[in-house]
Amino acid sequence: MREKLKINDVVRWKSQAMGICKEKIGQVVQVVPAGEIPDRKIAPDLFRGSGIGHPREHESYVVRVKTGKTAFKHYWPRVKALSIVEGAKE
Repeated sequence: MREKLKINDVVRWKSQAMGICKEKIGQVVQVVPAGEIPDRKIAPDLFRGSGIGHPREHESYVVRVKTGKTAFKHYWPRVKALSIVEGAKE
């Protein structure tokens, strides 16, 4: 992905865990400047468990993915894995 994203853009990416590859589609809810980490107030679920890791050396994005009728989960995916879903609204 070469273009910069903005809040409310809908994106997709593939992730893998335990040998299973899944495609995720969600809405950008935060633009994270280079050298910073996501805002705990916007995405508190990113800070559970082992945490979110180190700041990234480039602009990155927090994405909200619907997991149920009213439930959602936040992700901080690798920017190079993201692609814009044209004409989509979440």
